[in-house]
Amino acid sequence: MPTEEPGATQTRRKVRWVGKRRESKPGPKRGRKPFEPGDMEWKPLGEGSTLARRARVKREQQRAEAEWIAHHFQLDGTKLGKGESTATLSLSGRKTRQDNLTAFPRMPDHELQELQRIIGAYGLPIAQLDSDTAAFILRRVMLDYYKLNILRRALKPGMFTPDELLALLHAMKLNPAELGAISKPNDPHGGLTNVLRWLNEASRPQGIHAVRVNRLIEQYVRKVPSGGNRGQIASRGRSEKPATVERAARRATKPRYVTDAPLASAAKAAKLALEGKEPDA
Repeated sequence: MPTEEPGATQTRRKVRWVGKRRESKPGPKRGRKPFEPGDMEWKPLGEGSTLARRARVKREQQRAEAEWIAHHFQLDGTKLGKGESTATLSLSGRKTRQDNLTAFPRMPDHELQELQRIIGAYGLPIAQLDSDTAAFILRRVMLDYYKLNILRRALKPGMFTPDELLALLHAMKLNPAELGAISKPNDPHGGLTNVLRWLNEASRPQGIHAVRVNRLIEQYVRKVPSGGNRGQIASRGRSEKPATVERAARRATKPRYVTDAPLASAAKAAKLALEGKEPDA
């Protein structure tokens, strides 16, 4: 019982739940239509829920932000245009684009230090700059990014060496034209060009065509003997273990194929003659 004295803390008696908890009934809830694959008029159950509404609002915010960033950086959609990548431009086009982004007078040291101090203190709020400046900074950064990718791809070691490719030609008894036609049947001329460039170290073997040729090199040049009969390989000596010697002798004398099929008369006579027996009358 709760106390009535002033200043005393009131205590409540803990009530135990003695009833039976109601269980949810099977089937769809009231007001909800069950999902049926064949029903084309079915609508998602969470269409008007708070969770679905938040997701729709978030998607709209992301779409609006993407459109604003693309417009601010003067992008075609959400990526650089087709002519922006230096990998798709000609040599003169790459040089012209690089000159447009790098041909500026040298910045004085005091101004460079001041710029570094401002960026170090406040960051680089590129989204708050005007559109032309932000687009220039983005393209200047992407120019170095594409240039770095090209340099790394050029310095990356090839899948195989010219010596291995030459050994493959000798092993398969093919000339470069035949190897190019086999490894690149859709473009035999291009396959021949790649093989000749790889042989002369004019380019590094990379790409799908190089993967196919590298697979052939794995099979014909770099393959490791899988074992087999060690006695048939001159470079490997026979084991001197008694158990191994006994097993090898047993395998050598054991007939590999045993059949109960009747022999022809000529084969039976040859077998008896080999065993030194007289044929039955």
